[in-house]
Amino acid sequence: MHELGIVFHVIERVEEIALNNELEQIERVTLQIGEVSGIVDHYLIDCWDWAKKNKSE
Repeated sequence: MHELGIVFHVIERVEEIALNNELEQIERVTLQIGEVSGIVDHYLIDCWDWAKKNKSE
């Protein structure tokens, strides 16, 4: 399941962008994923929800 690694990379990148733009809150993240990426969408969503929950604790 490489979706978790992708989620961690996206979170790191979003945090970097937020820091560079002096943002305190991120309201939404939208990803465009290609058909041949090999990513299983519901795995990615589950990993995102897990990471979001554990990041705020």
